[in-house]
Amino acid sequence: MQEAWDLTEKAGSLEEPALGDLDPATFRTLRRDNLLVRAQVHYNRAEWADAEKTYRAVLSLAEEDSDPRAACETRLRLGTVLRRRGRHVESAKFAEQALEAARRLHYRDGVAEALHCMAALAWTNGNLDECERLANEGLMIAQGGQLADRRAELLLALTAAQATRGHLASATSGLTEAEGIFRELRRKRPRCLALANIAELLTWQGEPLQARQRAHIAVELARELDYKLGRTAATRAMSVAALDLGLYEEAYKGLQESLALAKAIDLPEEILASLVALTQLSMERDNADDARKYGAAGIEVVLRRDPERYLPVVQAYLARAEAKTQPAAARVLIEKATEVLEELRVPRRTQVQLALAQSWMALGELDQARTHARSVLQIAGSRGFRLLSLEARALMAFLTEGDEQATHRAVGQELARDFTSGLAPDMARAFARRPFLKWLEDPDVLAQG
Repeated sequence: MQEAWDLTEKAGSLEEPALGDLDPATFRTLRRDNLLVRAQVHYNRAEWADAEKTYRAVLSLAEEDSDPRAACETRLRLGTVLRRRGRHVESAKFAEQALEAARRLHYRDGVAEALHCMAALAWTNGNLDECERLANEGLMIAQGGQLADRRAELLLALTAAQATRGHLASATSGLTEAEGIFRELRRKRPRCLALANIAELLTWQGEPLQARQRAHIAVELARELDYKLGRTAATRAMSVAALDLGLYEEAYKGLQESLALAKAIDLPEEILASLVALTQLSMERDNADDARKYGAAGIEVVLRRDPERYLPVVQAYLARAEAKTQPAAARVLIEKATEVLEELRVPRRTQVQLALAQSWMALGELDQARTHARSVLQIAGSRGFRLLSLEARALMAFLTEGDEQATHRAVGQELARDFTSGLAPDMARAFARRPFLKWLEDPDVLAQG
């Protein structure tokens, strides 16, 4: 990517002498091509303002040249940059203009790309129905080998909506197809994002080892491309997988890196996701002070943008952090998180309920904790959320007695053995140190310990 930038610098220095040697139309075409490369580098580096300025210059040249296809494509690039900058109304305007132009030109590639741009914006705004409608409309158009890259991009948007709804099998299938297309076409930047998204899905399904491996490939691609958005998302995904494996130092360092990267490129969604994971990690390590710090920072970011509904997760984590010293405040936070439970999609709702169970347990309200843990156990088991199911099972082993407790403990121990059987010995030992697993041990052994 640096080499591409250097070449544009050299080309830029030759523009003035070339102006006298070339006819105006040829000169504008060369200048436009040069600016497109510069805009792409700015985008990869998450230099949003510079990317916007450069794409606007490209659009102006395309319109001067009466090149409607180039103008259509540039409007889509501007729509994407403006979405990244949080300027959604302007983003929608450019995408709609591009869609109208592409249809007028019978330009299938442009129509498909415009529908992808609009679907991505709908997902960012939390409109899953519209996201799926637009993505599916685009997929009907993106048929045939020549539009394979557009199909893969549309699958990225569609699977984001599917994953948010909890349809993880469909989302995983679609993302795997998209990643394969990008790999075959050597489109490294979108492949990086596809891998990061696959890593997140694998984490939800309780496959953190595979998630960590996929995210690592994405990080390497992002570094090669100097693709800061991809590196941020992939680093966070890899770190969350490390957390699930009990690799706390790796998780902490990675989440600090993803947080710093997200702040540097001003991506509220990624800042928030990193802060939420750091809050969870702090509670796993019994560090309530850090949990309060990261959780409070997360709530501030929610006010800017929260398309993935992280707020109730943060509230539930903070309630657990406050339970011992500020029980009244903890109850208020629990009440706020509980109020929106029915609005949440299954994956997020399950995550919040598990955190609420832990918060109620920290307050000594075992009946409430048991109700939430039982609900998590039922949903997680049926949806294939393997680690959430294991953690809920461990909670129930602590919260119940007699035969029910014995059943939860036995099933939980079997789940834990099955999970660690695929791990290297040092990784299995790290996972075995995760705090919730102690509730699966025999009570007599715990008493002796």
